[in-house]
Amino acid sequence: MEALPPTRRLGFGARLLADHFEFSAWRPGSLRRRPGRLLNLLTVFVILITVARMGIFCGTVPIAGYANNLDFFRQSACVGVWQRYPGSQLIAAHVAGPIDDVIYDGHRDAYYCMRSSDNLFPWAVAHLFGKHAHFGLHDIGLAKVGVSVALMIFVLAQPIGAVARLAIALAFMFVFGDVAVLAYFNTLYVDASGLIFTVILVGLIATVAARRRAPGWGVWGGIASCVVWLGTVKPQYAPLACVLGLMAAVIFFALWRDRLRSLALGAVGVLTPALFFALNDSANIMRFVTSVDMTDTVLEAVLPQASDPAQALRLLGLPPSCRQDIGQNSYNMSAAQREACPGVGGVSRGRLVPLFLAQPGTFFRPLAAAVAKAQPSYTALAHFERPGDAALWRFRVLYATSLSTWLRLLPEAAYASLVWIATVSGVFVLPVIGAFLARAELSARRPIARAAALPLLGGIVCAYAVASSVFGDGYTELARHAACVLVGVACFLAGLVQIALATLNRLPARAN
Repeated sequence: MEALPPTRRLGFGARLLADHFEFSAWRPGSLRRRPGRLLNLLTVFVILITVARMGIFCGTVPIAGYANNLDFFRQSACVGVWQRYPGSQLIAAHVAGPIDDVIYDGHRDAYYCMRSSDNLFPWAVAHLFGKHAHFGLHDIGLAKVGVSVALMIFVLAQPIGAVARLAIALAFMFVFGDVAVLAYFNTLYVDASGLIFTVILVGLIATVAARRRAPGWGVWGGIASCVVWLGTVKPQYAPLACVLGLMAAVIFFALWRDRLRSLALGAVGVLTPALFFALNDSANIMRFVTSVDMTDTVLEAVLPQASDPAQALRLLGLPPSCRQDIGQNSYNMSAAQREACPGVGGVSRGRLVPLFLAQPGTFFRPLAAAVAKAQPSYTALAHFERPGDAALWRFRVLYATSLSTWLRLLPEAAYASLVWIATVSGVFVLPVIGAFLARAELSARRPIARAAALPLLGGIVCAYAVASSVFGDGYTELARHAACVLVGVACFLAGLVQIALATLNRLPARAN
């Protein structure tokens, strides 16, 4: 009897798994004669390491996280989950360090509530414990870990090659295994969802480019859901969700000629920001937040770089008296200074465009300064409930092996160069190269062209994270507001690995 192929000797379920993940894939010359099985096993190892790092950081009690600098109240006011600080009011900061204990008392305040998709995490955990129950911030953190792991598995289970799967797994490890990211999980900052769903969405879009067969409605639904979740986290992420949704639509059409799903994704991307702003009308705290952010953008970041301040004020529709406030921000302005520059908080961001065109320095100089200031920070806020835990070997190892730590060790010029390379490559270079290599007459190079999707998206995330931070909130807490730069750099670096391996895989094998 003729011997069965290796996969035919397996049971149905095992054979399906092997075919799907290409564990049995082997052909002469593949990855210089390295089997896809080895790369897939390496992917499994990378994900196990990532999950272990997440569990160690978020499962440790007393907790590690970020201290509350007052922003927790926006989520607490929506879901009725509050931290009670000894001797303090209900809405209060606690910058000395994170506190694990929270209570679900059900008290809500519509004015202070920012309706965010991230609110679903504390809401779900609170309802598991019940009304008036005390539980830990680490319980909310572990819920975020569980969702992140499930989403990672969903992305990596797509029918893609071993090279693409490994590269996406590396991007996940760089982000989800980083202490600067995990510290957001054990908090009531909504930024955790922004980081989670940005990297998941980028990874999922990259799988659409790397797939062996056309994606169906399941993948479409996964991307659309991630776009909606990301776009309803907070104002900063709404345009990013729109951009990534449109990028996904372009890839659906360009690679698979799927007009229906492409148009549907484009519609989801465009409508998602409108959904967020419809949920958060101008009558609540968001009106005040928007005013503060615009004041810092205009006075602290943009106007100090104006070559003609008088013209700049006219283009922004501000009175000449605002000139004395240039360089200030909303946190250090006196009452008299606020009165001297009425309406600065209500300037539309659309008015910045004519100013950028008339005086380009007001765009490029703040952007360049922001790139240098946006190095990932794990030390800006206190992050141990028990300060002595900083000396524990597990946290020292996690800290020393995090991408954010490595990026902070770079000289400022080297770090800025890396971000600029990622940004320029993602926005300008990689789209041109990918389109060129994807032409029909160069079909042999299509795997390399498709591998460009991951670093391309990473570069776009880098560009958006920096620009949205400095032109969305000035230089205030820039490292926190530009936290997604880490996601962009991680995807860009992992994408370079994918391109290198895809190129190696296209080289002819040596003759025996």
